[in-house]
Parts: sequence; C-alpha cells; structure tokens
Amino acid sequence: MTSSDLVQKANGLWESTLSESSSGDGPVFMSCDLESPLGFASFMACASNFKKVFIPGTFNMSQMLQSVPR
Repeated sequence: MTSSDLVQKANGLWESTLSESSSGDGPVFMSCDLESPLGFASFMACASNFKKVFIPGTFNMSQMLQSVPR
C-alpha cells in the first residue's frame, strides 16, 4: 500500500465507523496491531481527527512511518 492508499482507507474508516466514537471524551482502545494496514489506518484516522488512541505495547512509530512508500 502507498501512503495515499492508507490515507484514503483511514478517511473511509473514520467516516464509516470511528466517527461514532467522537462524541465522547474517552480514547479509542485499539486491539489491532499497528504494523497491519488496518491498525495503522485506524491510528491515522483517530490522530487526524484529534481523537485520543490507547495503543497497548511498544511500537517504533518513526520506523513504521519511514517504511511507508510515498
């Protein structure tokens, strides 16, 4: 996937599902792996719409961002 594909998927995921959680102040609890396209798109959707995300575990975000083709 390219970065453009991920942005489109993240936008679609926000519109179809995650925007329903935007009315509350609580964070979105993610149980999916950030290294998968679904996990990363979910993270991007929440982050770009200023929704807090709780991610269990430790992930090297800078390494993952650098690996996405532009």
